[in-house]
This record gives sequence, structure tokens and C-alpha cells, in this order.
Amino acid sequence: MSYQFIVFLFLSFSLYLLVGLSFFLIYSTSQSFNIAHAAIIAFGAYFVFLFVNIYLIGFFLSILLAILASNLISLLCYFFVFKVIWSRKDRAFSF
Repeated sequence: MSYQFIVFLFLSFSLYLLVGLSFFLIYSTSQSFNIAHAAIIAFGAYFVFLFVNIYLIGFFLSILLAILASNLISLLCYFFVFKVIWSRKDRAFSF
């Protein structure tokens, strides 16, 4: 096997492990199934693309700005969606 293939397998496994652990941590702490982090990661990738290709900002600065923008979206989702859902008595979205 080539070195590149082994590195690719390791990185793929690490990504799947990270996603699985994030599902476990979110469900174990909140007792509700939440996949919003996948949308936040997609927003982050879109923001990097937007900053690099449209606004012509450097790649590493674009990553930093995308992290900040994704965190802002995450906070807005928390305060305006999840906090409202979790404050209800019926908790329709929990298991």
C-alpha cells in the first residue's frame, strides 16, 4: 500500500470518529437528537469558499472568519431555536 492511501484512510477514519463522538456527546448531554452541527460545518465550508473566491481574502484569514461566522450562526440557532424547544414541557423533539 502506498503512503498516500494510508494517510487517506487515517484521515477518513478520524473524520467518521469525530462525527460519531459529536452525535454521542450531544445526545448524552441534552437527551435530544440534534444534527445542527452538520449544518454549521457546511456553513463554515461555504463561508471559506465565499471569502476566498468572492471577497478575495487570504485562505487562512478566511478560515478564521468562517469559524467566527459559523459560531455566530450556532449561537443564533441555540438562542432562537434550541433553547425555545428545550424550555417546553412536552419536548417534542426529544427521545
